[in-house]
Amino acid sequence: MLGDYVKKASIPRHLLWFALGGLCFIISQPILRIPILKWVQSTTEFSMFAIFHPLLAGILIGLSAGIAEESFRFILKQFFMKPARTSIVQPVIFGLGHGLVEAVMVLGPAILAGYSLMDLSWGIVERIIAVTLHVSFTIVVWNGFQRDKRAAYLILAILLHGAVDGSIPFFNYLKLSIPTIEGILAVVALALVLYSWNSRKYYIKGGKTVEEER
Repeated sequence: MLGDYVKKASIPRHLLWFALGGLCFIISQPILRIPILKWVQSTTEFSMFAIFHPLLAGILIGLSAGIAEESFRFILKQFFMKPARTSIVQPVIFGLGHGLVEAVMVLGPAILAGYSLMDLSWGIVERIIAVTLHVSFTIVVWNGFQRDKRAAYLILAILLHGAVDGSIPFFNYLKLSIPTIEGILAVVALALVLYSWNSRKYYIKGGKTVEEER
C-alpha cells in the first residue's frame, strides 16, 4: 500500500520535473540566447569577426549554447528543485523535458509544413542524439549537487555542451557528410550515457519513500 502511495505521489513531481526541463529550454534559448545572438550577429563588429574568423565564430556560438542552457539547468535545480540530494530519476526526467520540447520546436514546423518522416529522417536521428545528450548534460550538472562540487560540474557541463555544439562548424569546415557527423555525435552521446550510468552511485537509491526523498 505504501508503495502504491509513493508511486501516485511521484507522478505530479515527475510531471513538474519534465515541465521545468521544457521551461529551461524555452527560457535559455527562444527567450534569451537566440534574441541576444541575433542582435550580436547584426553588429558590424561581429560580422567582421565572422568574416575573418568563421570557424572561431562558429565555435563561440556553440559555446554560447552551453553557457545558456547549462546555466539555466543549474539555476532551476538550485532554486526550484530541492533538496540537492535526489534520485537519478530527477535529472533524467528533467533532461527529457528539455530535449523533447526542443525537438518539438525544431521538427514541429517542418512536420506542419507537410514534410514526411522519411524527409526528416536525419533530423529525427539528430534529435534522438540531442535528447540523449540533454539527459547526460543534466546528469553532469546534477552530479555537482550530489557531490557538493556545484561550480566544477557546471563548468564541466558547459565545456562538454560547448564542445559538442562547437564541433558542428568544425565538421562543416572539414566537409564531413551528415551520416559521418551524426555517427561521431552518436559515439559522443554513447560515451556520455556510459558516464551517466556510472554516475548512479552519487544518487539516492531507489525504493525511498516520498518523505525520505524530500
